[in-house]
Parts: sequence; C-alpha cells; structure tokens
Amino acid sequence: MSGSRYSQYFEKAVAAGDLKEEQIDLALTRLTKAQLKLGLFDAGKDKQPYFQLGGESIDNAEHQALAHEAAQQ
Repeated sequence: MSGSRYSQYFEKAVAAGDLKEEQIDLALTRLTKAQLKLGLFDAGKDKQPYFQLGGESIDNAEHQALAHEAAQQ
C-alpha cells in the first residue's frame, strides 16, 4: 500500500531533480539486503510470516503514532 503511494511520485521527483536515481538504487539495495537477512527468499511466501501480514499491518494508525513518538524523542 504505502510502497505504491511512493512510487507514483518517483518519476516526477527524478524529472524535477528533487530525487536522484542513485538514491532510489541505494534504498532498493538496502531493502533487498534486509529481505535477505530476514530469509524472505528462502522458502515460498506461504511459509514466510512477514508475507502473512495484510495491508492493515502497514502504515496503520498505531504505527504512525509510534513513528511520531520516536521522532519527537
């Protein structure tokens, strides 16, 4: 859900010079490394607990409140 929201702005941001493709590449490299460490590519999606989380587990009000609190601290 959130990922698709971000991606719709990437092309415009790169075209405007606000975001460099190298920054996107770095972020994707970091994401892939984290996924590898979590073992997300070791078995099928049905055996991975992180793939069992639904959209309600992503960017929900509880997570936003926690992120806000962390930012304030």
